[in-house]
Amino acid sequence: MEANATVRSAVGADCTAIADIYNYYVLHDTCTYQEIPDLIEDRGKWFKDHGPQHPVIVAEAADRS
Repeated sequence: MEANATVRSAVGADCTAIADIYNYYVLHDTCTYQEIPDLIEDRGKWFKDHGPQHPVIVAEAADRS
């Protein structure tokens, strides 16, 4: 199966998907020291704190980021 993905700069609307992916690993893995999942408000603040020097990028495949 071939999967095509587009890498692009994240926008605020991506924060929910970013939080969902990150929170999965908070709850099911040891790749982060965080023990409590982020609220969407936390992820939104995290996103706003990133600027051009530390960009957030996402990969989008089949209209999903």
